[in-house]
Amino acid sequence: MAYERRIYTLSGKPEEVIAVAFAKCSRDPRPFDVIVEELDADKSRRFHERWVVGYGHSSVAEHAIAHIAIENISILATKVLEDTRLASYTEKSTRYQVMEAGKCYRPKNLPPAGEGFFGTAVAELFKVYALATEKVAELMRKKFPMENMPEQRYSDMIRSKTCDVTRCLLPAGTMTQLGTTMNARSLEHCLSKLLSSPMIEMQEIGAEMKAIALKELPTLVKHAVENPFIHGYAAQLEDIIAKIPATNAGKDVELVRWTADSIHRIVSAMLFRGSELPYSAVAGYVEGMKREERAGVIESVMSQRGPHDPAPREFEEASLTFGLLVDYGAYRDIQRHRIMSQTPQALNVSHGFEIPEEIVEAGVKQAYEDAMNFAAEAFGVIGCDNPLEAQYVVPLGYRMRLLMTMNLREAFHFCELRSGNRGHISYRRVAQKMADEISNVYPGIGKHMRIDRS
Repeated sequence: MAYERRIYTLSGKPEEVIAVAFAKCSRDPRPFDVIVEELDADKSRRFHERWVVGYGHSSVAEHAIAHIAIENISILATKVLEDTRLASYTEKSTRYQVMEAGKCYRPKNLPPAGEGFFGTAVAELFKVYALATEKVAELMRKKFPMENMPEQRYSDMIRSKTCDVTRCLLPAGTMTQLGTTMNARSLEHCLSKLLSSPMIEMQEIGAEMKAIALKELPTLVKHAVENPFIHGYAAQLEDIIAKIPATNAGKDVELVRWTADSIHRIVSAMLFRGSELPYSAVAGYVEGMKREERAGVIESVMSQRGPHDPAPREFEEASLTFGLLVDYGAYRDIQRHRIMSQTPQALNVSHGFEIPEEIVEAGVKQAYEDAMNFAAEAFGVIGCDNPLEAQYVVPLGYRMRLLMTMNLREAFHFCELRSGNRGHISYRRVAQKMADEISNVYPGIGKHMRIDRS
């Protein structure tokens, strides 16, 4: 008997109803479009209450999708939102748009002494941002004459090159907008993290997002509540952290931990895939191979890799951990890579700030430094009472520490993509130095990374 393949969309139905239709296929042999016609909002609600909430079948919630538009939130808040990895985000770009003067989130619990400092620091940062944008744009027009380029394209190019430089002055409280797409399972987790945050803006965003999400996902996100464990355990570590000797030692990009037997693991996995043998037999054979023979296996595979091909999945057998000291602007871009574990420290001013060469060339170095230093002074005053809320006044040019753990396949993707000459110089340098660190420990593999050093 011939069976005709059917591929179609289930459209025009509420998300929670679609999720139930897909869930039922595990026990109901009928077509999806037949199942869905028997469902309504009330039947779907009862199903989710019983199976998703009652029995913990959370994967069902992954079939229900919410698109939530979020406007006039701080840059700082976008990083908290985007910490939920299994979701999609598009954020207002500091590269392609000049930010509106003074449009900055103001914390509601500033200490009396910090009120004036915050307002003055933000005003000064936006004032110098506007000045630097004007002067750097003039510099860019001299460096990159229009010649035969279409006027609009040239204007866009000058703006992006300019904004890449002047974004360093934007405070982390600068208001932005974010488009999000999440399934209900991820959304519930995101809401719980926001509601559990010690910061007021995050709590408010969480409450407002939940209220909006309940209109489309009335059952699947209603149990998203504050979870004391998410942020509560940090307080238990403060006494131990205080005992660690202070130091500023270390490189700005440092490979701090890696899998020692990575080549053996990768080659074993490659040979295992094409055999019918147990892994122990393959790994034992690889153990007996000469070093150059193992290198030859990797060489033969990587020589076939096309210009847009990712590294083989077997590269995921190797794990790498990097310690980074980067400006917050670069972190905003780096954080978008979510096939890894990232542990950022809170934004502060103790590691200093970047001074782009173009700021010096444009003749605004003194104004830039004065605005950055005053922001640090404001941070100090506000931070005495609330260091988390003080983050809003810190400009994107200030440096922060970040721990990143990823597999080698993701390292290939990150370093090759972020070293590209169309990227921002801050994260290009990070990607290039990460590639150097990898080559130091895995020279036979590192040579296959396509790093742009132009």
